[in-house]
Amino acid sequence: MEALFKLPTDDQLSEMALSRLHELPALNYYRMTAIVDKPFIPMTDLIRAVVSDINMESRFREIATLRYAHVSQCAYMWHSHALLARNNGVTEKEIDAITADPTVNGLDADGNIICQAVDELYADRMISEETRRKLKAKHTDGFLAELVMCIGLYAMVAMIIGGMGVQKEDDEPLANATKPV
Repeated sequence: MEALFKLPTDDQLSEMALSRLHELPALNYYRMTAIVDKPFIPMTDLIRAVVSDINMESRFREIATLRYAHVSQCAYMWHSHALLARNNGVTEKEIDAITADPTVNGLDADGNIICQAVDELYADRMISEETRRKLKAKHTDGFLAELVMCIGLYAMVAMIIGGMGVQKEDDEPLANATKPV
């Protein structure tokens, strides 16, 4: 995949966007999207809220995000979130299991049903009654809402990455991070 345009330099970005960039990990995704400064700030606020201000365990968040990266074939997201998943306690065996097609069965019950929900949201833009019932048997309505918001956020991010052709960083800005913000 080729980038739609080159990463913007500091002099091509507004002061507002530059200020926000300095608060975030040095990810090409953030720099590429900072070129549109007015939506950049609320978009990064949304990312912060979904990954930092929800009650969902970070491990579940990363399992859901990796599954979305896999089904959407978003290599940039996969690479970044595989690092984050490891830093949040997801094992190599679990990361490998997330790539199972067509259905994930190699995780614990929570991980498997989270991946099922991701698959359904990706394919149908909704969660089936059966999957919803399984999720509700173990989790609150708040958890379900957070899961859908997390997957929806990363659907948007994957589309931006693919549409703009965001390229992987030369270094690993998330190597020791537990969140992408």
